[in-house]
Amino acid sequence: MPAVLFARLIRIQRLVFFYNVIVLAVRVLVLVVGGRYGSALQCIALFSVVGAVLNLGLILLVGRAVLRREGATTGRG
Repeated sequence: MPAVLFARLIRIQRLVFFYNVIVLAVRVLVLVVGGRYGSALQCIALFSVVGAVLNLGLILLVGRAVLRREGATTGRG
């Protein structure tokens, strides 16, 4: 959750909203595909892996935005 808090602090809620829409769509797709073509265990494992990858993406997205804002405020970058 710290990435979401930083997103609020640097005012990129709109970007995080669209990110969350994408996360929802991907997770629903994973559940449908995993439930249809795999076992319950495979479906849960795929859902977990996709969730971890998407969370890493959020951390990188917010981290990049923070670094960009810090560079703009300190006169660097």
